Amino acid sequence: MDLPTSGVYTFGSFQLDVGNRALTRDGVEVALPPRVFDTLVCLSAHPGTLLEKEALLEAVWPGRVVEENNLNQAISALRRTLAEDPAGARWILTVPGRGYRFLAPVDRIQPRAAKGSPVIDARAPSRGRLLAGVGLVALIALGIWRLATHPAPAPARPRKVAILPFRPLVPGTREPSLELGIAETLIGRLAGTGLAVLPLSAVRRYDGIDQDPRQAGRQLGVDSVLDATLQRWGDRIRVTARLIEVADGQARWSISVDERFTDLFTVEDAIARRVAESLAPQLSGEQLRELGHRETRSIDAYQAYLTGHYHLAAVTEASLRKSIELFEQAILLDPGYARAHAGVAEAYRRLGIASEVRPAEVFPRAEASAKRALELDPSLAEPHVSLGYIRFWYDWRWDEADAEFGRAIALDPQSAFPHLGRGQLLATRGRIAEALPEMTRARELEPLSLIINTMEAWFLSAAGREDEALRRVQRTLDIEPHFWVAHWLRGSMALAKGESAAALSELAEAHALARTPQTLAALGHAQARLGDRASGESALAELEARARVGYVPATALAKVQAGLGRTDAAFASLERACRERDGRLTFLLLDREWDELRADPRFSALRTRMHLD
Repeated sequence: MDLPTSGVYTFGSFQLDVGNRALTRDGVEVALPPRVFDTLVCLSAHPGTLLEKEALLEAVWPGRVVEENNLNQAISALRRTLAEDPAGARWILTVPGRGYRFLAPVDRIQPRAAKGSPVIDARAPSRGRLLAGVGLVALIALGIWRLATHPAPAPARPRKVAILPFRPLVPGTREPSLELGIAETLIGRLAGTGLAVLPLSAVRRYDGIDQDPRQAGRQLGVDSVLDATLQRWGDRIRVTARLIEVADGQARWSISVDERFTDLFTVEDAIARRVAESLAPQLSGEQLRELGHRETRSIDAYQAYLTGHYHLAAVTEASLRKSIELFEQAILLDPGYARAHAGVAEAYRRLGIASEVRPAEVFPRAEASAKRALELDPSLAEPHVSLGYIRFWYDWRWDEADAEFGRAIALDPQSAFPHLGRGQLLATRGRIAEALPEMTRARELEPLSLIINTMEAWFLSAAGREDEALRRVQRTLDIEPHFWVAHWLRGSMALAKGESAAALSELAEAHALARTPQTLAALGHAQARLGDRASGESALAELEARARVGYVPATALAKVQAGLGRTDAAFASLERACRERDGRLTFLLLDREWDELRADPRFSALRTRMHLD
């Protein structure tokens, strides 16, 4: 494949002038590094065509031996740039193991003089130049009039689609891992078609047997909803699916597929193809066939992965360890199953913050699995999110963490969690004004996420916007009244305002719901700070007893010690937390439970050691 040297291509709000090596968006020049520009030239010159990685490397880096990662980085940079257009986030489709396809409709402009337009000759006498100028002004005026009276149609907004969890046809025969897993697989397959497909985390709560799909679609703010039931008996599975238009509640189509369970991939292929044919008609036949790409050909590995992913969402130590066991089972069945490796990485990463386990036991394992997943499939965004949190919570290498979250956003702009990670990272470094837009974007992508709503409330409070913070945390509890993090935050905010009874009530509720050292520490700290030393001493004694038989994060001990006024003991615990790389220590600047220690020079020294200054 040769690199074009001339031509002007337009797509969306962009114009690419190859000869002048210029990219503009709505007439404003967009700067691109040379190799990134050349990559875009190759893609736009061959819209809809699968460009093999080897061909792209040869065209963009002719005569040079370069690593495939150079191309990956160029594609990531392009995705960030093209995402400035509302439709651009999905214009570059990754075909795992092969290459990339440019999905944007591209027009090539042939430079020519408009019919009847004057040609201005610099050698003409002044009167001729004047007439030509008058003619040019008239043409410009005519063009403005036409734009005013016949405005160009706005670019079509990508259709937003929700794939709801599949529901059992017969009540009492639920298989949650299968019901959620098939939905997630379809979401993944359709994400590269130009449709705005909501992630599983946004739709998983709509799994009720009597769920009204149109109501779910309204709440999710989508145009169409895929509603499906499944029935499994013996070695067979039957799936009935229908695509419902949210505006009028009408079913655009329905399909029923009956296959052996070992042919589950065929069922998914049929449904994905029907959705794409009806909502993304611009796709070619070859693109539709590629919807059938399978990350594993082992149905047993696939089922182990689905079950592992189901347990991953529970975020308890027992469920996370179960998910690791299942992901590793999938890897034994198919060592090249990239998503299973990514699942192991994410499970270990979550263990490091959601359970009582030594950071050194989990974060290095998470990193190894994330890197292996990317070796197998560089197009995956999830391993970059895991690596971002590892750099954030364990390595304390802030710039590298930010870069990983950025790579995840470039690969999957519709995922909320890289924005959540970047928002948390910025906030913990004291950059609240920059963090809040990231949190807003994360919430826009997943409006019902409990952790996103709660974290946004925390950062609003840190910015002094207490009323907004209270409304946001109340919104979280409206969604799920038993979310302990929201109760902890409301208790912390009440304590800061001197509302003693409300603070103790909320923190007690958080501990009753979670029963973790961190919730006990928050309650014990508040009790001691408000004058109930006996309860504070009791909480500290319980934590010390737990620490004698297992791991207790040193930050938990330090909080109660600080509340009791045992400053030296609190700093000794913080030193241990620093040595152990306790991820909770990264919230040092935000967490109000450290307020008693902030004036001490040792606190400033700790901030400096963590590069938080």
